[in-house]
Amino acid sequence: MTHHRTMRFHVSSWEIGCCSPKPLVGQRLEGYRPLVVPASPGDGWDDLAEELDLDALPPEVRRPDGAHGVVRGFLLGEFHVTEQAPPPPVRGTVLRVRVTSLDRRLEGRGDTWPNGEPQICWYPVAGSLRYREVTTPDWEFSPHVPRGDAAVGDVAPGQEDGVLVDLLLDAAH
Repeated sequence: MTHHRTMRFHVSSWEIGCCSPKPLVGQRLEGYRPLVVPASPGDGWDDLAEELDLDALPPEVRRPDGAHGVVRGFLLGEFHVTEQAPPPPVRGTVLRVRVTSLDRRLEGRGDTWPNGEPQICWYPVAGSLRYREVTTPDWEFSPHVPRGDAAVGDVAPGQEDGVLVDLLLDAAH
């Protein structure tokens, strides 16, 4: 649903927890800079993917260099951007907010940390994306559930990782 006057993007929970504006239905929102994230089949985040017409997106959306046409992916709203000259942020009114959660599996994918140790991380499980609709201003992320002494291959139930925001863009877009 990334059309001419509306935009849908995902915001990671750490962005909101680290002082960026909390999206609230019916309120103005600004400061986020959407980035196109191409789909990665088999990744749990691929469940967010939709067909994006890169040529129809507002100029504020960062695209892969030289990319044009339709791609499968999603928009990630970033607030803490480290680029020297990022595009200006999008502005508009929040139409809808859904908290997202994914199950995660502890895996090693052959990568190593700089010290040579195997890199074992909690990766999203494809097909496990869930949404929790929030309409009131007092919403919060569910508390983090400690994963304890997990072994490679263990699956942890969905932790709330962020929000999916539907934004009605200001007329300038």
